Amino acid sequence: MNRQQDLQDRLDRARSWIEAARVQPSGQKHAAFIFLYIAFNALYGRRRYEGSEEEARRDRQDFLRRLRRMHDYDLRHGQNVLQRALEACRNPGIALIQDIYLRDDYWKRKVRAGELREQFRRRATQATASLTAGRYEEFLELLLQRLTVLRNQVFHGCATYGPKSKGIESLENGLAVLRVLVPAFHELMSRYGQHLDWPPIPYPRVGSERHPAEDRFVEEEQDGSAVADW
Repeated sequence: MNRQQDLQDRLDRARSWIEAARVQPSGQKHAAFIFLYIAFNALYGRRRYEGSEEEARRDRQDFLRRLRRMHDYDLRHGQNVLQRALEACRNPGIALIQDIYLRDDYWKRKVRAGELREQFRRRATQATASLTAGRYEEFLELLLQRLTVLRNQVFHGCATYGPKSKGIESLENGLAVLRVLVPAFHELMSRYGQHLDWPPIPYPRVGSERHPAEDRFVEEEQDGSAVADW
């Protein structure tokens, strides 16, 4: 029961943020991007705290493994939601994959800009060819890598808000990709998520079985046997 509730809460929370992004005025691009990334995080998130870069990478990989299984279910039912979604955002996706400003190696000065551009161009060509051949994994993985850096730039105040932002082109491409992919992820989870195990949801909603029992916590604190973990 808890597992199904975890899935439903993920879907409900994500749907609310997808809708919030949908009703944003056209000029509110940063806001729409933030809302859609929150929706994405609601679907796959598993930890209460920020965690390390490696932990974030593992979370993303775990979600991709689940996504692959849901994609397989979808194919068996004669559908291809994920492939169609990736095709629909192919052009902004290619631009995102080739964006050297969305790679921390650029900012750490580990690789020269010209070398990084050529490397990204080759990766984009290879990933696009795979997508055309019906293999979506490399294209999607590269998109999520770039979106993670873009997310960090926006969420942590490393970008200027509004059309005057120097990174507005990156933001627009990221938004175009999220507008397509996040609803597609939500659709796959709605259809096939019940066939998979999902990690316990962070911060379970009030009233759910996973939410801490407040009365029990109070009693435990009074007799000194435990302290609530806030």
